[in-house]
Amino acid sequence: MKVMKIKHLTMLSVLVVFIFMVQPVSALLTKGDFTVLDKNVEPDQDYYVGGKDYVRAIYEVRVKDEVTDELASKMFKVYTELKVEDAYNNFTATVNFAEGGATYPTSDKEIKSTKSTTYLQFELPSLEITKFKIEVYGRVPEVSERLKVVNVTYFEIEDVSEDALEPITIKVINRDKFESDLYDYEKKVKELESDLESFKEQGYQSSELEGILNVVKEKYGLARDYYYRDKDYLKCDSYLKDVSSEIEKYYKTKSKLIAEDLNGKISKKMKELSNLFEDIQMNLTLLYQSKKIDVVLYNRFDRELSDLMDSFDEIESQYNDVKKEYYDKEDYDKAIEQFNTLNGEIDNLKKDVEDLNSEIAMYSESNTEGGFSLNEFIGEYWMYIAIGVAGIVAVISGIVLFRRRGGKWDELR
Repeated sequence: MKVMKIKHLTMLSVLVVFIFMVQPVSALLTKGDFTVLDKNVEPDQDYYVGGKDYVRAIYEVRVKDEVTDELASKMFKVYTELKVEDAYNNFTATVNFAEGGATYPTSDKEIKSTKSTTYLQFELPSLEITKFKIEVYGRVPEVSERLKVVNVTYFEIEDVSEDALEPITIKVINRDKFESDLYDYEKKVKELESDLESFKEQGYQSSELEGILNVVKEKYGLARDYYYRDKDYLKCDSYLKDVSSEIEKYYKTKSKLIAEDLNGKISKKMKELSNLFEDIQMNLTLLYQSKKIDVVLYNRFDRELSDLMDSFDEIESQYNDVKKEYYDKEDYDKAIEQFNTLNGEIDNLKKDVEDLNSEIAMYSESNTEGGFSLNEFIGEYWMYIAIGVAGIVAVISGIVLFRRRGGKWDELR
């Protein structure tokens, strides 16, 4: 009986959980649940000057009939980034109910402020909401960027999705920042020209960089013209963004070319070292087989060679890791840093290998072992041989001269 009761309780618990699971969940209201009746900014301009211009905005929205009761008792917030000096008169919300309308704010508790925004916050009454209208008037805020998109109004309404009501935005400019950036980019163009000349002098292939620099200069010229001549700040900003992008491209391309050059040099040095190891191994074997070196010397050279080859294998492994982790992933700055370190290590290793090769080569220079070598004899006693030869020549010349003079003396007698 107890087992049966436990089973019944378990089934009942599962049933209760299932009932809760299938209960409909309240869905957020979306863009389709509203109709925008009015949405504008006066004066209507392409851009506004931060800290100087004033604007008025109106945003009026109708709630679809089938969801007018969904907003009842919900928290309603509307924000503005305009500088509203008199919020009570210049920032208002009118909400229409099925029974009538109301204007907000109604108390100072419903107006909130932060460093960059002012907003109205209030709880809607337990009535069907049919329409609401927002009006705000204020000064356009100053911006630190050349151009920034500023929110004139945007909403946070309980149980309404964030993108249901698109904000009213304006483009705000900072003329001082424009002129400062134009001046900085002008200097940057000159720096790139100097950098490119230096790059050429170092022997790098520079045609790709020349093409990018030409684009930088062209885009910068257009930006200047749109700012000073046409007063078209939006196009000026667009071209300055292009300039910035092309400058980044220049430096990345430069890093790529340097990394490619280093990669090629390291690869070549690795191959040369590998070939040199093979030559040393062959020479060492031949010297031992021809008995020009004994087993003790052979073992010493072989041990030193083995140590150097281990160092080579370690460098080769690091080189492959750098290529995989940085070079192949186009992180060229990091690849250059690692390649330079490896390049120095390879040069040091190459010197040690060449020193060993030179030492081993000394034992293969003599043609005989323990016998007479004409080349070695001449090399050691060349000065004495030269003096002797000169003396012999002098004696022979004297005899010849004496005989010639003796013949003439006889004739005189």
